[in-house]
Amino acid sequence: MKDKVKKIESSGKNKMDLGNGLSIEYPLTVHHETFNGTVQKAEVDLVLYMTKRIPNIDGLNLDTVGVEYDKICIKVNEYLQTTVPNIYAGGDITNTTKKLTTVGNLD
Repeated sequence: MKDKVKKIESSGKNKMDLGNGLSIEYPLTVHHETFNGTVQKAEVDLVLYMTKRIPNIDGLNLDTVGVEYDKICIKVNEYLQTTVPNIYAGGDITNTTKKLTTVGNLD
């Protein structure tokens, strides 16, 4: 069995305009099933998930929240934490070699 996200719930307490007609409610509760079948929960403000192989960060308004990035990727540390302590990013959108496989490829 592989790790997977079971569901993501929004509390609807806050709303952030991401531009281009997109917005997100936060905080979010992510229910994640681990490889051994236990479900863990984490409360986060934002989940960034991209499926393209060519990162596209245009329109994410990263300057608004202070996330550092260059022309094509978001800067993260070894724990996938951005320059804003409570915002994480993973996969092709980051400057790391740790890339993610989309859920569709796992099935």
